[in-house]
Amino acid sequence: STLHCSAMVLSLVLPCMCFVLSPLSSSVHRRSKHVTMAERSNWPALDDGMPEDQINRLADAVFATIDTNEDGELSDTELREYLKDGFAYEDELVTKLFTGIDFDSSGMISAEELRTSFVKHPPLRTAPGLGGLFKSSWPAMDDGMPLKDINEMADWVFGQIDVNDDGQISDSELREFLKGGYCNLLEVDNDDECISYEEELIAKIMKGIDFDTSGEISKGEMRIAFFRNPTLRTAPGMGRLYRETMAGIAK
Repeated sequence: STLHCSAMVLSLVLPCMCFVLSPLSSSVHRRSKHVTMAERSNWPALDDGMPEDQINRLADAVFATIDTNEDGELSDTELREYLKDGFAYEDELVTKLFTGIDFDSSGMISAEELRTSFVKHPPLRTAPGLGGLFKSSWPAMDDGMPLKDINEMADWVFGQIDVNDDGQISDSELREFLKGGYCNLLEVDNDDECISYEEELIAKIMKGIDFDTSGEISKGEMRIAFFRNPTLRTAPGMGRLYRETMAGIAK
């Protein structure tokens, strides 16, 4: 499977990450934009040439999703629970991953350390649950919205759909909301804005956002979906509803 193959690549790459020194890693962000793949990457043959600003944005999206307590650092527990529960990583691989990214051996991973790791180690950009989960499915349609704004939008939409406030969106909650339930939130009666989604489309949306196939959508999964799929940011009852509501509040 794709997950198994990616895990094999990571198992080969990550042990080498432990030898990356923090002075070297901190210098990555001071280099010229014109550095070669051999200069910026420990695995130049695997480097996809992604611009560093895009790599940083990708790393920041991963960081924000794993940092569940929002304290600005990733603990071993947070990383382990995220990768084991959602993506079936083995303990040994998670340990190698954490050790390789924690350059200063502080026992915590900072956002800067994760950024540096994504620059130096290209396989992380496509690994399951890491960069591979966040790459935009429609890059040509990506509006470049800041990650903070995307997360705020996703969280707001999540809160509207999660009517029982249990922290998960069930199939029935999503279905009821998109079948027309969201229309009650519109400030004006506009038939063009109130669209009832078809059953088949709702099923595709549910499947597309439920990354861990648990049968429910978590807040983290909603954030990932809004990051990966720019169309959700303008879809009726989703991003468009958020924009219209915020615009109404601003008046």
